[in-house]
Amino acid sequence: DGMTTSAWIAAVTRGADTGLWATWNPEGAAQEWKELQDGASQSVDVGSDDAFMLQANGNFWIFSPGSSSAWMVDEAFLVSTSTGLAPANPVDATYLFERLWVLQGTKLYYTTLLPTAFSAFDQSAQSLDVSPRRQAEAVAVVSWRSGPNASLIVFFEDSIEEVIVDNSTVANSTRNTLSETVGCSSRDSVVLVGEDIVFADQYGQIRSLRRTITGEMQGVAVEPLSARVSPELPGRAKKGCLGKIRCALHRELLLVAFARDVDDDPLDVMVYHTSRGVWWGRWRFPRPIGNWLGSRIRGEGEDLFFTDGQTLGTGAAGPQVVIYRMFTKETVDQDVSSTASP
Repeated sequence: DGMTTSAWIAAVTRGADTGLWATWNPEGAAQEWKELQDGASQSVDVGSDDAFMLQANGNFWIFSPGSSSAWMVDEAFLVSTSTGLAPANPVDATYLFERLWVLQGTKLYYTTLLPTAFSAFDQSAQSLDVSPRRQAEAVAVVSWRSGPNASLIVFFEDSIEEVIVDNSTVANSTRNTLSETVGCSSRDSVVLVGEDIVFADQYGQIRSLRRTITGEMQGVAVEPLSARVSPELPGRAKKGCLGKIRCALHRELLLVAFARDVDDDPLDVMVYHTSRGVWWGRWRFPRPIGNWLGSRIRGEGEDLFFTDGQTLGTGAAGPQVVIYRMFTKETVDQDVSSTASP
């Protein structure tokens, strides 16, 4: 699930079929859902747990594992697919210097410069090798900083690489190894916080990229941000579910959702004040957290929403999808399984 500036976009699974939907009235009595594309006709499993979305260049981009194409939803909510084969089984994607960058294995694929229309991928000619010094699983990629100092940060399960992009001749881009010991456990834990990046390391500890780099340069071990709450996080985080840690930034608050003890889904949240360095929590939620969604859709400053991490039963039109607004005990979509919605 994701959103644009004026609408929710949801990928909904219906048995063997999936579909892509949007609503132009997220908070009205009738959500006015409209199907944008039939998932089966495009052979894109947008309902997969490993599918992910990216908002960039004024458009909305959807990638899915096992597919040789990607979707783009433009500002007019028209759906098109990539004109070249996107990398199969992508791990993550980001946007920098008017290009899409897609992480798959130890390769970072990139598009031609993006116009309004969907640019093509050329897998044979447009990729960079981001292999770490030893074999490791790729986890996430994110663009860091802005302007001429911008770069790409590639997280592996036990290391971190930086790609300094030469946008005129991408093949001449250079790499730095930022850490050979600190990695990342969850793509959804990576969050930009001002000029820093916060992420969950391979042990479930919450770390600052800037502090990690400083420690590497000085040859000292740097405490994670979560050191003060280590008995709870990562102490009570379920080890087999570290990949489900999901972070979100809301104003100055960093919210960290995680699966605790015997839970298989994120039901607990720890909260970190990024300016004061203070932790709060633990907050226990009655429903699992699927995706965090930041939004200015009401025009009253940014709100924070999250999707329910599980399907709440099914009806004639398919499963229900519920979106909650934080800090109000309120759901936006009480039941979108009516005939006018997914």
